Amino acid sequence: MLPDDVGYSGTARRVLEASVGLFAQRGYHGTSMRDIAQTVGLKAASIYEHFPSKAHILAAIGGIGYTIYRDRFRDVLAATQPDPPQQVRALVESAVQGVCLYPELTMVAATELRFLPPDLARPLDWSRAETSLELVGVIGRGVEEGTFQARNLAVLVTSILSMCLRVPYWFRPTAEYTVDDLARDYGDLALALLTAPAGD
Repeated sequence: MLPDDVGYSGTARRVLEASVGLFAQRGYHGTSMRDIAQTVGLKAASIYEHFPSKAHILAAIGGIGYTIYRDRFRDVLAATQPDPPQQVRALVESAVQGVCLYPELTMVAATELRFLPPDLARPLDWSRAETSLELVGVIGRGVEEGTFQARNLAVLVTSILSMCLRVPYWFRPTAEYTVDDLARDYGDLALALLTAPAGD
């Protein structure tokens, strides 16, 4: 449900794991503190010893999700040659593998964080921007070098990241078509999007 090292342990971690599952299944507004407490096996009042509100639980989940993908992107860029097509492929493959590793966490981070109040949403907006900027930089270099077609960078980055984030909603791996197969095909799709000739 969550990576091993997320900065939370014991009851706080159990609350977060239960909340990820419930938010993914029922949505943020469809889940009450009582629902979370019952899933964890606590009284609702006990949760407030760890999180001031349900919004703080959601913000903590969002922080975990964005940290995972930001760190994965940075690790990928550090491990690949500074070649834009190779880096785009590696970033997209890593993104697909990440969302398949933590599908419910991805779904919550992708759809439920819009319900956060501004003071809790703002730090997450910065984290999301950091992740997007990693891809912006790579694609921008590819455009400057003439490897990729010159298009609106915001549209390109949003399109690529969005298709990765939607994977948990439909994909179920099989022995014949694995997560790695999907990651490779998504890498192909991203590069096709970036290199396709612009229309008249």
